[in-house]
Amino acid sequence: MEKRLKGKRVLAIAAPVGFRDEELQQPRQILESEGAEVKVASLMQGICLGMLGTRVKAEFTMEQARAYDFDAVIVVGGAGSPDCLWDSAELHHVLR
Repeated sequence: MEKRLKGKRVLAIAAPVGFRDEELQQPRQILESEGAEVKVASLMQGICLGMLGTRVKAEFTMEQARAYDFDAVIVVGGAGSPDCLWDSAELHHVLR
């Protein structure tokens, strides 16, 4: 069976601490199962920690992220998001 999203790239943006684990993991699992490549970005590179303990590596910063390299962008919610993402100039730049 052909994967419908083969060759597509998705950027998931998560807070470094306090993102909603399932808001990253469930879409990522579905997208990857359909052939998409999902990359994670945050305010800084390295390990991000979810509210329920999920640890995920941010491969690059939002400043390094180039929206035109991706077919879709996901902003992951959670307790950490309002504190550090919503007023982030880097996030607004990626989303524009």
